[in-house]
Amino acid sequence: MTPHNPQQNGAAERKRKSILGVAWVMLSDQGLPLHLWVEACNTTIYLHNKILHQIPGMETLEGAFYGKRLDVGHFRIFVHRYISM
Repeated sequence: MTPHNPQQNGAAERKRKSILGVAWVMLSDQGLPLHLWVEACNTTIYLHNKILHQIPGMETLEGAFYGKRLDVGHFRIFVHRYISM
């Protein structure tokens, strides 16, 4: 085994595949161009950090750290608006 090699870390590889898969679905579902790939990945990671986790007695990571419920009022559908010139 090579130390510090992400290809040999199964948990990291599964997480990476999950992030890339969700980002791809977000782009293809909305018919968006690939230059928004980074934004889709960032949005996926943001959402992953906000979703439910298996922490005893807590619903989210935010609940674990701050003791408050998740506010989803700022969530929007991932779309890109084209500006015609």
